[in-house]
Amino acid sequence: MRRSSIFNFETYQAQWRVSYWIILLMALILLSELLLRSPAMIAKLPDPEPTLWHAELIQRKMDYLKAFEAERGIDVLFIGNSTAQSGFNPSIFDAARGLEASSTSAHHPGSFNASIEGLPPYGMLLFLEGYLHYIQPKTIIYGITPQDLNSNSPWARDVTDRVKNSPMPLAQAQRGIRGWFIANLLKISELYRYRHVLHQLILRGGEYPEVAQPHFDERGFHGLKNRLADVPPEERYIYLNNAGVLNYRVYGEQIENFKRLLELCRAQDIKLILVNMPLADDYYANFDSLDDYQTYLAAVHDLTTEFKIPFWDPEALDATEGFTDVYFSDFNHLNVDGAEKLSIYIAGQYVQTVANNRSVIEK
Repeated sequence: MRRSSIFNFETYQAQWRVSYWIILLMALILLSELLLRSPAMIAKLPDPEPTLWHAELIQRKMDYLKAFEAERGIDVLFIGNSTAQSGFNPSIFDAARGLEASSTSAHHPGSFNASIEGLPPYGMLLFLEGYLHYIQPKTIIYGITPQDLNSNSPWARDVTDRVKNSPMPLAQAQRGIRGWFIANLLKISELYRYRHVLHQLILRGGEYPEVAQPHFDERGFHGLKNRLADVPPEERYIYLNNAGVLNYRVYGEQIENFKRLLELCRAQDIKLILVNMPLADDYYANFDSLDDYQTYLAAVHDLTTEFKIPFWDPEALDATEGFTDVYFSDFNHLNVDGAEKLSIYIAGQYVQTVANNRSVIEK
């Protein structure tokens, strides 16, 4: 009997210690939640939203997108990676299609560049699902590059993994149980929203790193100033980067998510247009084989045929109309002059094949 009593007492002590620590932990969580709801405390802390994306500047682009939608509305949305972000200038595109830059009328919505640097189709689909909670564009113009369809790309795998583990894109898209859970957790828990901020403050002794300033304008466009033509041929090797087209393969995760994006646009009755982004001649040295570019074009042709969507190819323009080195900043990013040329070209295509057809239908 004595042994049983001792054993029971020791078990009770162990259970009590566990309960004590659980109660203490819950009290600390509750206290943290209360403190993080205090205006005085919030005023001393940085905004937590940038830390919830896989890259902090994405929050600024979301803020710009929502502000432009509230001010004027968005009828044309540009999407893609950094090549599209520096290639489509919404202000020039709108002016070229006959819209006044100062127009704020709800009857004259404008375009916005929602491209995200380094984002492959998996991420672009997730972001577009989030965008469509705030805007209802009539047309989406996707600036596509060979690296978008390459599921072997280490760059694509890295960014895809980071996006999959970022709370905000999952919450914005509200995809599946995980997305729903994270979206609601962000609503009810300030400790969850601020956890990365608090972690950085603890690691840095209360000093928070300076938040980067956006390099894109309030319509999402990133204008690049330098010219590839000014770089001597012997120094251009610095722009070689085959990570996006390494071991080129147009089947797998990226093209499957690309198809889902096309299906989403079709289901939402959004006119989707693919634009083959211009590349500098030197870019082709990135490929393991020049046949890889033809593989890419064949895959795009199959997609546009299957989904019956337009494919505009500025890369196929002849030498007198095309994009020479004076229009590029590096091998695959247009500079501001190149973006102006491309935006005017796309606006002409848009007016001729989309806007005019839509006006006839609306009449």
